[in-house]
Amino acid sequence: MKKFVALLVLSLISFPSWSETFDDLVFRRDDDRYYKKFSDVPFTGEIKSKTDIGQIVDGKRDGPWVQYHDNGQLFSKGDYKNGKQEGPWVFYFDDGRLWMKGALQDGRRHGRWVHYDGSKLDKLNSGVFKNGEKISD
Repeated sequence: MKKFVALLVLSLISFPSWSETFDDLVFRRDDDRYYKKFSDVPFTGEIKSKTDIGQIVDGKRDGPWVQYHDNGQLFSKGDYKNGKQEGPWVFYFDDGRLWMKGALQDGRRHGRWVHYDGSKLDKLNSGVFKNGEKISD
C-alpha cells in the first residue's frame, strides 16, 4: 500500500499543471482578465484547445500564441504582452494560404501591413499604420 501511495504522489508531482481551455475560464470585461470559473483569482497557466495554444499570466495572455481555424489549419501566430498583441503577426485563410501580415503595438497595427487576395499571393492592398491608423499606402 505504501508503494502505491508513493507512486501516486510521484505521478502527481511529475505533472505539476494541467492545461486549460477557454471553456474552463471566464473573461471579465471590468478588468480585462481571465479567471478560472468560480474563482476570484486571475488565472495563470497554459491554454491548449482545438483553436488556441498559449500562456496566460495573471489573467492576461502573455508570450507566444497560436490560433487555429475550426478545420485545424493555422489561423494566426504572434506574441502577446500583458494581454495585448505585440510584435510581428501572421494570419492565414482557412485553407492555409497567407492572408495578411504585419506588426502590432499595444494591440494596434503599427508599421507596414500587407493583405493578400489568397488566390495568387498577390498583394491585395498594403499600408503603413501608426497606433492603429493608416498613415500611408
